[in-house]
Amino acid sequence: MVDGRATWRDRTVTGSRSLWPLWLAAACGFILLCGLGFWQVQRLAAKEAQLAAIAARARAQPIGLAELAARRMKGEDVAYFRVHLTGTYLGEQTKPMIATFGGGPGFELVTPLLAADGLAILVDRGAIPLPFEARWQAREEAALVAVVRPLAGRQGMFDPDNDVAGNRWYWWDLKAMMAATALPEGATLVPLIVRAETPGKDGLPRPAPLASGLRNNHLGYAITWFSLAAALLGVTLVFARSEAGKPRA
Repeated sequence: MVDGRATWRDRTVTGSRSLWPLWLAAACGFILLCGLGFWQVQRLAAKEAQLAAIAARARAQPIGLAELAARRMKGEDVAYFRVHLTGTYLGEQTKPMIATFGGGPGFELVTPLLAADGLAILVDRGAIPLPFEARWQAREEAALVAVVRPLAGRQGMFDPDNDVAGNRWYWWDLKAMMAATALPEGATLVPLIVRAETPGKDGLPRPAPLASGLRNNHLGYAITWFSLAAALLGVTLVFARSEAGKPRA
C-alpha cells in the first residue's frame, strides 16, 4: 500500500511538472477571455445609456433651428434632436438620392430649407417613386418637425461615387452636399441633415422612421466570452487530470 501511494504521488508530481506550459497557456487564455467579457459588460452599460439618451431625445419637445445651430457650434452631439422648421424649400437645390420606394426604385429628396432669419438646413424629406418630376424642384413654404440624422460620412464599399455635376447622389456626403448648395447672399447653411417626421401634403415624399441603427449585442458577446473562459478551464482540468493519472516511464 505504501509503495502504491508513493508511486501515485510520484506520477502526480511528475505530471504536474510536465504540464506547466499547459497551465501557463490556459491561465493566459482564461485571463484574456474574462477580460474580453468584462469589457463587453462595460460596453453594454455605455450602449444602454446611449440608447436611453436617444429615446429621451425622441420624446422631447422640438427646439428651434437657431438653438440647434448654436448647440452644434458649441460642439454638442445633436444627433436625434427634434427641431421645428419653418421656411421655404429651395426646390431648385433638391438633391435626389438613389433609394427604394415600395419595393421598387425611387429617390430620396434632400432639399435645403431657408428660414426667415437666414439660417438654412438640408432636409431629408423622404422617398418618392420614379420619375423625378419637375414639381419637386419648385419652391414651397413648409412648416415641419424633423430629426437630426447621424451621418457616417463614409462611402460604402459598393456605393458609386456621387455625381455632383449631374446631381445624382448615392451616399451621404454632407460636405459635398453643402458645397453643391447655393444660398442667397447672407444665408448660413447649418452643417447638418435632418429627416422630416411626416410626409408631404399628398403623402409624398414619404419619410421612413429614423431608427437609431445602434445594435446592442454586448450582453450576448459577454456571455460568449465568459462561456469560452469556463470551457477552457474545464477542458484544461479534465486534460490535466487524465495526464496526471497516466503511468510515467
